[in-house]
Amino acid sequence: MSGTFRILSDGSLEHPLYANVSVANRTIEEARQEIATLLLNYESEPRFVIAPKLRVAVGGEVRQPNLYSLAPEMTVAQAVAAAGGVMPNARLDRVRLLRDGVEYRIDLTRGDDALATMQIRSGDRIFVDRKVSVWREYIAPAGSILAAVVSLLNFAF
Repeated sequence: MSGTFRILSDGSLEHPLYANVSVANRTIEEARQEIATLLLNYESEPRFVIAPKLRVAVGGEVRQPNLYSLAPEMTVAQAVAAAGGVMPNARLDRVRLLRDGVEYRIDLTRGDDALATMQIRSGDRIFVDRKVSVWREYIAPAGSILAAVVSLLNFAF
């Protein structure tokens, strides 16, 4: 009867015993009461822990971009840290949070940025931008194009 259980799209728990328990649109305390009531049919003093996890995507210039299940009290900065931290060419002053169709710009280098300490929500998408490199973004591609043009001209004549 123990383990980690996902919440299905209909709000029920993914477990044969708990399938009739609906936690959608309920507080954690309400869900705890309903599960305790169910477990009283099987145990005299049921003990259990409810630890909800939120699905958050973290990508861009982080070491392990992925979809993470994180605790609801985590902040945006902590979610970036959970993704293994940032790569050397990351721009911590340009982190984007996509939430409910709105894009927020976050500066993780400033300790006074209120958005950096904002708690995550399920469905958040966090993206760490990359530093612009003049060589990588402009000079190298221009050199490649120039080399291709020279090759074509050399071939034509």
